[in-house]
Amino acid sequence: MTVEYQDANGVKLDDAIIRGVQVVPGETVTIRAAGHRLDSTNKWTARAPYPTSFNPFSQNLGICYGGTSAQRGTVLDDLHTMTVVDGFKMIHIYHLFTDQLEIDPTSEAVLQYAQANGIEILLGTRNVVASELLQTAAGAATYVAAIQPYLAAGVIKVIMPGNEVNDRLRANIDPETFARAVQNLRGALAAAGFPDTPISVSLQYGGLTSYPPGGATFQDSPAARSMEPYIAAVRSVNTQPFVFVNIHPPYTVEDVVSRVPSLASWFPMFGLFTSTVDPATNDPKEAPYWNLLDLQYNTVLTAVGNAGINGVQVFLGESGWPSAGIGPYTTPANQVSYLDGLVNAWVLPGGVPTFLFEAFDEPTKDVGQRSWGLRTVDGTLKPGIVLPQSASPATSDSGSRGAAAAAAVRYVPTFTETFSSLKNWVVESLKDPAGSPTEYVPENVQLVPGGGVRVVVTRGRLRSNGEWIVQSGRMRSLFRQKYGLFLFGARQIPKGADATSRRRHLWPALWTAGVVDDTNVWPKRGEIDVMETVLSVAQRPDFTSRLMTRSTIFPPDFSTKPVPPWFASVPSDASPAIKGFLTAEQWKQPHTFAVDWYQVRDGAGTVTDVMFDFYIDVMVNESGNLMRIDDPTSAPVKLHSYSLKQITEEHNRTEKPTVPDWKTLDDEWSGQAFVLNVCVGGGWDPDNKEITGGTWQPPTDGSADMIVDYVKSYQRTAP
Repeated sequence: MTVEYQDANGVKLDDAIIRGVQVVPGETVTIRAAGHRLDSTNKWTARAPYPTSFNPFSQNLGICYGGTSAQRGTVLDDLHTMTVVDGFKMIHIYHLFTDQLEIDPTSEAVLQYAQANGIEILLGTRNVVASELLQTAAGAATYVAAIQPYLAAGVIKVIMPGNEVNDRLRANIDPETFARAVQNLRGALAAAGFPDTPISVSLQYGGLTSYPPGGATFQDSPAARSMEPYIAAVRSVNTQPFVFVNIHPPYTVEDVVSRVPSLASWFPMFGLFTSTVDPATNDPKEAPYWNLLDLQYNTVLTAVGNAGINGVQVFLGESGWPSAGIGPYTTPANQVSYLDGLVNAWVLPGGVPTFLFEAFDEPTKDVGQRSWGLRTVDGTLKPGIVLPQSASPATSDSGSRGAAAAAAVRYVPTFTETFSSLKNWVVESLKDPAGSPTEYVPENVQLVPGGGVRVVVTRGRLRSNGEWIVQSGRMRSLFRQKYGLFLFGARQIPKGADATSRRRHLWPALWTAGVVDDTNVWPKRGEIDVMETVLSVAQRPDFTSRLMTRSTIFPPDFSTKPVPPWFASVPSDASPAIKGFLTAEQWKQPHTFAVDWYQVRDGAGTVTDVMFDFYIDVMVNESGNLMRIDDPTSAPVKLHSYSLKQITEEHNRTEKPTVPDWKTLDDEWSGQAFVLNVCVGGGWDPDNKEITGGTWQPPTDGSADMIVDYVKSYQRTAP
């Protein structure tokens, strides 16, 4: 077999790590990567498109629908939202018959709508249908007769008897019963004139050994039966067999971190598509996977191969992340991050048919199953969720934040600074307001020949109290803007490699600040920390992106000791949701960091929320589109997406002191200025006395300096 590896642009790769590829010996295969990044050895790491020899659907992305609610209206209202507003053309419904083996009017309405509107259906069944009705040839014939008009119309693309049939705690359909059901169903379909309608199976992710992924095998477990006999049954009744596995990484994240708390520094981001660290540096069992879904999906592929089951494809019947209900990592922001990564980093660039779980929240279910919807139970699209372009055609429906709207966003430049001079800046002279042993002096802000600015850290001076204070630079733009895209292009950000590094006390930050003066005490007018890292002390590869805002204990009473906290981090400093990751090698490379700050409006023009979307390594192209720097043809994946409404409500449920409601903060926040600085030490620094005692000195080789090549701002607009 000859294999030629190419990156996403078709350039041949000499060294590559390719995952998810199954090839037949003797073939010559050209594999073009769907996405790529440089790993810590400076070689390409590519995730190739998963080969799909047969796809029963016209697209790769669909939505799961569990039924309507009186809080939204009729099933036709739901279908209009899913297909017209949100643009989905593939819908996974879970049954036609009720548990009493009567036709469910909701499911029948879905099939009628699909027939009239060209929607493709993945049709499941109640478990009782698989375990009772389909156990006889006559029962199977009754079932096929009920769906015959929709089979003839071509809207039912796949039939799946039962749901998660290998789940011992719910469905618990044994392999022999399932095999009999699919054999009878195949016979009834053939007799009715539909011999080639695919029959598949819905499997719970379980019933296999998962560590290490390369050694995965199928086996029974207390919670799930082995997948193997169900897959074999599907293969026996199809010429082009495929199975659906339901993979939900939040369960794994919550379980793993609860059992091994030390993994909290990176494993949640691994599950959320937001980790930029090669997991090989943390856990060799995970390498070379860049996200948990990729690992779990490949675990199933490996188990299929190790079982000798040839020619069976694996699709995703469900995958999602709830906004609440399972544990501390099931938050609105994490739901946005996961869905964004699932769609844009996994499904669309060469993924397999995948159904997002699910369309609407279902509050009548158990607490862990209530909040998986893209929309709330009343039909409101959750803040921050942007539907993909391929699944969301243009629509005139108001209130949709679908991909058509996202694709229409353009960024018009409002300010560009490449630092040929400092005329647009205030170079500050003051002691650090946060209380660190740092003072900012103008001479430590220096223009770089050819463009750019350097913030220099020097040892400083001995104060009259006998303590040393480090000197550094801080600068603030005269330009201010409320809302829009703020982008920083950094050539060098100083990072302490370990506890012995001379850069270990550094605290570089790229941020924005609202107006601060005698009548506007910080942070009443707002602060956005786009990139702030104290990893030099914590010896972690993380940086934070969050908001600083006033608390409800405001204005501060400086006569009280200690002063009650008049400010708050939102999300909180302790939240893993605010973390981004870069390896030591990646910190040595230039990067851009950006935040897109914008209001969300409904069809009447009323502001319903404010969003803060954070990005790394992005640019705005000549057409005004926000794109990845490493692949200018692709839209970027967000690091974080914060709904001001949701993060303030969450903060006030769990943190003290509380903060004002989102509308008050939106009104109070002023236009923001760019701010660049490198602080040193502080209350968070366990070795702060090294600085004040004068035993620590910053390196003099330039490695402690922060170099920024440019800052740019844009306003969002439609073409």
